[in-house]
Amino acid sequence: MKLIEEKCQKNKYMKVSIIICTYNRQENIKYNLATLNNHCKNFIHHIYVIDNASNLPQSLSNDFISIIPNKNLGGSGGYARGMYEAKKDKETTHIILMDDDIKFEPDVLQNAISRLNDIDKNDWLAFGMRTFEKPNIIYENTAFWNGIRPIANHRGYNLIKDKQWKRRKCNYAAWWSLIMPISVIDKYRYPMPYFIKSDDVEYALRRRNETIHCFKDISILHEDFDKKYNHYIEYYNIRNYLITNAIHLKHSLLKSWLMYVLRMGKSWLTGNFKKIKLANIGLKDFLLGPSCITNTDLSEKNTMIRDMTNKAKINLINIITFPFIVFFNSLVLVFKYRRVRKQYLDSYQYLTSEAYWEKQFNS
Repeated sequence: MKLIEEKCQKNKYMKVSIIICTYNRQENIKYNLATLNNHCKNFIHHIYVIDNASNLPQSLSNDFISIIPNKNLGGSGGYARGMYEAKKDKETTHIILMDDDIKFEPDVLQNAISRLNDIDKNDWLAFGMRTFEKPNIIYENTAFWNGIRPIANHRGYNLIKDKQWKRRKCNYAAWWSLIMPISVIDKYRYPMPYFIKSDDVEYALRRRNETIHCFKDISILHEDFDKKYNHYIEYYNIRNYLITNAIHLKHSLLKSWLMYVLRMGKSWLTGNFKKIKLANIGLKDFLLGPSCITNTDLSEKNTMIRDMTNKAKINLINIITFPFIVFFNSLVLVFKYRRVRKQYLDSYQYLTSEAYWEKQFNS
């Protein structure tokens, strides 16, 4: 611990600010803010809490913590707002994007910041994730998006029993906790307005030369995602993965087609028909082009998707016809893909710009 403190002293020129996006998780936020306030002031510069529900008491604010009410623009909009606010502070050199429902140990956070001395100033540092149920087992520490499915790195690594730690190929790291230099905003602008899901994948794929570093002793605790899963998430998975592929992959049609067909095939075989229904809505919206984002109130759209999920009723006719619907939709994807991909590429600069996000914050 003494060595870590000494390394933190060396990088005093680094001012690391934390950005937390939250929505109606007051108990989690109060717990994490109390921990940060009591144990982390000597190595954290500032904390920006973006309150998408606008119901956190301002009494939580002080010289160290800023509670910022925000329109409900989802996780991507919350992090965009936090980046926007942090950029105003000319002292901040690094930002940590952090989930509101994690549990972290202050010494791990301090250890992570001390490691910034050991990496290039432009590189990123990822936190691994462990679950509350299995705190000694890594759930994920960096990952790789291959255009078809995400591949979690180091899954199953036992922090007590396993000794060998091999670097794995990665091209993104999740935003439950990730350190980036604030210069990423000037280089790569702001997140895509996905609302939720895969905004961390898309943003990381913008990197040109920066490395994402990970260490086995730097991780946070988080609830198992399987416990949090809701069928409506598949709408965002399909729509946002398709957009991400269209923007970043050179030969994206084949991978996008395979991604859609394979996910639907698995859902049909496992009897997850609500998932198929929501995925097909996601595909339909993707094919509308950027207007599915720009001409939509993101919060209202999210409410509509959730309501559709709750009201969806699957009968025998649906079960029989789903394979034919998926086959038809896959053909539509092939025929419309080239035109739609160009639309996303043409609008990409604007959708990730400060001008776009300022308009959303102030609307």
